[in-house]
Amino acid sequence: MKSPRWPQVVMAAWVGVLGIVVAGLLLAPVGLAGAPEVDSLPLTRLLRLSFNSIATALGAALIALTMTLLPAMTLARFLKRGWTRWLMPMAVSPLFVSPTVIAVAGVHLLGPQGWLTRAVAHGVFAVTGLGMWDPREPQALPSPIYTLAGVTLCLAWCFLPAAFLTTWAALRSINRSLEETALLESSPVQVLRRVTLPLAAPAIVAGTVLVFLLSMLEFGVPESLRNQPVMVTEIYAQMGINYNVQAAFVVAGALAIVALLATRGALAFLGRAFSSDRLMEAPEEEERRQRPILRGRSITVLSCIGIVLLVVPSTFLFATLLLRLNGPDGMLGTLVKTWGLTRDEFLFTMAIAAQGALACTMVGLLLGSAVAALPSPFSSRMIVLLGFFIPGSVVAVALKMLLLWPPHRLPPLLDRMLVSLDSSYLPLILAYVIRFAPLVALLTEFYLRQVPQDLIDATRLESGGLAAALRAWAGRALWAAAVPGVLITLALIVGESGATILLIPPGKTMLSVRLLTLMHFAPTAQVSALCLLMCIPSIVALPIVFMTWEKITARSNLRLSRKPTRP
Repeated sequence: MKSPRWPQVVMAAWVGVLGIVVAGLLLAPVGLAGAPEVDSLPLTRLLRLSFNSIATALGAALIALTMTLLPAMTLARFLKRGWTRWLMPMAVSPLFVSPTVIAVAGVHLLGPQGWLTRAVAHGVFAVTGLGMWDPREPQALPSPIYTLAGVTLCLAWCFLPAAFLTTWAALRSINRSLEETALLESSPVQVLRRVTLPLAAPAIVAGTVLVFLLSMLEFGVPESLRNQPVMVTEIYAQMGINYNVQAAFVVAGALAIVALLATRGALAFLGRAFSSDRLMEAPEEEERRQRPILRGRSITVLSCIGIVLLVVPSTFLFATLLLRLNGPDGMLGTLVKTWGLTRDEFLFTMAIAAQGALACTMVGLLLGSAVAALPSPFSSRMIVLLGFFIPGSVVAVALKMLLLWPPHRLPPLLDRMLVSLDSSYLPLILAYVIRFAPLVALLTEFYLRQVPQDLIDATRLESGGLAAALRAWAGRALWAAAVPGVLITLALIVGESGATILLIPPGKTMLSVRLLTLMHFAPTAQVSALCLLMCIPSIVALPIVFMTWEKITARSNLRLSRKPTRP
């Protein structure tokens, strides 16, 4: 029986979409229609941008490694499974919040008038009496937020969940019998150091590389703090402000090469982490009844420290934003007063984000189904994930190059079509699909691969055909991936600013672009009100994603166990 060819067709179409980005970048040296003649980017500036990007990304990766290793071990190996339901949403919540909002929270926390800066200044002034630390002079207070260290801290704050989820997933997959055997001759701490951590080492390294990569690609945080230029902000400055296409191409090409190499390394470590024979996933119900293997006084201490490290980032984030919530000049009061001005932008943002989320989900479901049907999924996953790890600014530069190609080089009809596309929102939706559809694809593949073959065979006997069996099980898996996929991509699109700021047509604007514009010029209360609006999709999406995920999975398992099979 011949294998179906539709997975190859889907993957070929996805490679064609990525080829559009490559083609746009290759056309950049020719220039845009009407672009002025400008000098190329100096080598010294390119080296400085590269240093800033690598330094901030490397620092964020090291902070993420330090902050997430113990919490992941606590949730995966030290506590009962019931703790996951309550602690997991808090652990991953920064991933659902716009990076620009986290940058605003960093300013509220560690800025010249941040509440933590003032609290430290009060303490230092009370002890030493130093006038330069006088809390009554806010502008004299030292503030690390507008330095490379501040950018690094905010980037780590944004992408801690990426390292946490990778490490937690690998730790949960470790064969428990290995630890049980080691406990016969060693203490729990020794088992943790000699057995558990070495088995999870590839996943830990992969999570660290992912944070490094995501930090290099992030646009909102360095653009919000606007003191230390990095490669992604330079792409916007050269393309959107200076109209220097050649310089934007040089920076985008260098960033794309680094992203490609880092993506290959991260996927290689992920392959080693989850394809080892020493790892084994326990059945869902059996694992739920099992108690943690590693127990003892030292493990209890480590668990307490892990829980504290797990809740600190989210606690600081929500506490910092909620401090601006009350009062006539607070977040809610300003939002009520300015609602007439921000209502249209909010509704427009939700409309564009909803269209992008639906498009990302549909493409992601198709890609995930194709990857699950292919015999070599690892290489297919790498091809799919390339879209997510292409910076939004790079995608925007490539699409702009194609849309604004010099008209004297094109037929009149094609030129009019490109002009019409440039004035629409289709390029922006395409950029969202390239960036976020791979996440839905991985989620879809995960659900499809959870369907055991023997259950498909049993349903095939009952329904009378393979096609009906695949529709029954694949339909549930696709539904389980589609619901959280729409909500996750909706929250991510609302916070995305790298491609949005370059591709959105003139006229209306989205909240992420408005927040970047007003952050340094508008009153603090107005900026906080915009942050509240941008957090609404995240506040709605986070609990619904977890509840829907658990309910759909539980119902699917229940139907599996109750469905009779005919001989």
